[in-house]
Amino acid sequence: KAPTVSTPEGAPIPGQASNMWPTGTPFDLYLYRSSNKAFDLSSSILIYQFGDLKVGEWYDGIDKNGQRTFETELPATTELQNNGTLYLHIIAARDGAIIDSQHKDYKPRNVVALTKMWTRFKKKEKSTTATLR
Repeated sequence: KAPTVSTPEGAPIPGQASNMWPTGTPFDLYLYRSSNKAFDLSSSILIYQFGDLKVGEWYDGIDKNGQRTFETELPATTELQNNGTLYLHIIAARDGAIIDSQHKDYKPRNVVALTKMWTRFKKKEKSTTATLR
């Protein structure tokens, strides 16, 4: 029987973590922008796609450090100019996987998605100064 693993405080640690896909699994990385927080392929715009990636290959790429870079220009839509919100949807999908969750052949185990808010707005501070007469 395997020994019980616990934290320094004595709490048991749940099952071991492991990669969702085996080392060497080919995948593509998609970057989409959208004004919607929830990813929807029909309302999102593809910014860039990195292909020919493999899980666990930390020393590939131009500089042999696993990093990828790209440059692009994002047009400021009317909605964005009027305090709209812009989201970045980062989708990693196994080679050939369908990323549209509405498609009948979509398989959640083949796709990993993450959404980040790109635009942040500072709330205007209310003035607490009063004019005394």
